[in-house]
Formats: sequence, structure tokens, C-alpha cells
Amino acid sequence: MFDRLTDDARWVVRRGQDHARASAAAAIESEHLLVALSEREGTLAWRVLADAGLTAERLRALIVQERDRSLRFAGIEPSPIPVSPSASSLALATSAKNVLRRAVARSAHGKTKGIDSTRLLRSVLDQEAGTVPRLLALADVDQAALLAALGSEDA
Repeated sequence: MFDRLTDDARWVVRRGQDHARASAAAAIESEHLLVALSEREGTLAWRVLADAGLTAERLRALIVQERDRSLRFAGIEPSPIPVSPSASSLALATSAKNVLRRAVARSAHGKTKGIDSTRLLRSVLDQEAGTVPRLLALADVDQAALLAALGSEDA
């Protein structure tokens, strides 16, 4: 799967790992990939996210807000997580693995076989449930509009 990633997409996955580590996450989740995509300046994915107001700073704040809401919903009062970033490399969580699987499936049907940041963003955005859709709802950003802004698969 990783052999299909372009240098652009490899950067996103590495940066997603940095975000996961910095937030003391146990694994790289799809929301960490989303934050990384929002930092990959000059790409279509970055422009689409920036146009929607989804900067890395805003996404990190939304992640904390979503975590706190989820905890309160479960009857747990949120408290700050003591962050001691892990020095080791982190594994991909199920949500991130699913993003990569969807990107691989998309590339099998596309004109180009490589997986770049645009394909990764499409795969992050087509999640129907989980943290990313909840983040977008908190941000009042329409998932379908973001996907439409990315254009057709091989445009």
C-alpha cells in the first residue's frame, strides 16, 4: 500500500504521525492526516481546506472541542490531557488504515495509480461516521461541498 504513495502523500502520513505524537495519541488517526493535509501548502487539498477555513490551528482546536463534547456525552467531565509526546513511531489506527485503503481503491480506477494528497483528502472526507465528520459538523463545513471543490477524481 505504501509503495503507491507519492512523496506528497508520504509527507502527509509522516506529518500526521507528528501530530498524533504531539497530542499523545496512541496511533495515527484520520483526523491527524486531515491536520497534516491542511499544512501541505501549495496542494489542491490544502487550498480546498484553507478556502473552507480549515487551517491546522483550527482543526487542532476542533479536535479538542470534539473530544470534550464526546466525553461529556459519555458522562465524563473532560480534563486537560498531560501531553508527553512519544518518541517512537506510531502505528496507523483503523480510521487511517481505512483512509489509505480507500485511496488505493480509488487509484485502481483512476488514470494515475499514485496516491497523492488530493486522493488522501477525498478518502478522509468520504467517511460517513467518526471523528472527521464530527469535526466538519462542528466547523459548520459541508463534507459534500469539500469533495465537490476537489473536482472529479482525475480532473
